[in-house]
Amino acid sequence: MRTADKCRAMGLQVGDTIEGREGDDKGTWWDVTRLTLLWLGNEVAVWSQTHINHTSDKWTAPKEEENWSLDYRDWRKVTPNAELRGAKPVGEASSSNAELGRKNERRGNHET
Repeated sequence: MRTADKCRAMGLQVGDTIEGREGDDKGTWWDVTRLTLLWLGNEVAVWSQTHINHTSDKWTAPKEEENWSLDYRDWRKVTPNAELRGAKPVGEASSSNAELGRKNERRGNHET
């Protein structure tokens, strides 16, 4: 199956970001890749790709990739630019705007 077809099967749309992790069973090496869908054609998918791994504590600069294979990792949709630790699937925000507003009111700050 072509990458573009897999994107459609996963329900991905331009702007969606997915994250996949690979590594060994012992956890001695790992790599996490994030792909943000930039363009989806009939046969081709174009991504902004970045990754972090066991040798670095920073995400790489984004680069454009075409037809990244989606075969070798379990992918999940994430909030773009979320930190590696605590990244949550889309729809599971850590705090709602209402919660933030209540916290600000208790602090005497009425701006939200």
